[in-house]
Amino acid sequence: MGKLFAVVLTVITLVSASFFILHTWWMPVDISVHGPALDKQFGETLLGTGIGFVVAQLSLAFFVCNPAEKMTAAKPANFPAAPESW
Repeated sequence: MGKLFAVVLTVITLVSASFFILHTWWMPVDISVHGPALDKQFGETLLGTGIGFVVAQLSLAFFVCNPAEKMTAAKPANFPAAPESW
């Protein structure tokens, strides 16, 4: 189940990032003097958050797909009974 989730998460991440990389839906033409500066700032912000999003999602997919220890190898711990003074 973890591997399937990792694959689905990776596909969703790459498809959603491709819309921004390919400029499928982009902002309209500037009609003000300050428009190019705002577009530049928007592009820088979008680039930074996009890289963070892709790295976080792919890291999540990696850790879900490759657990640190196998579930079958873990054994429950037997704790001693509580002392009678409690």
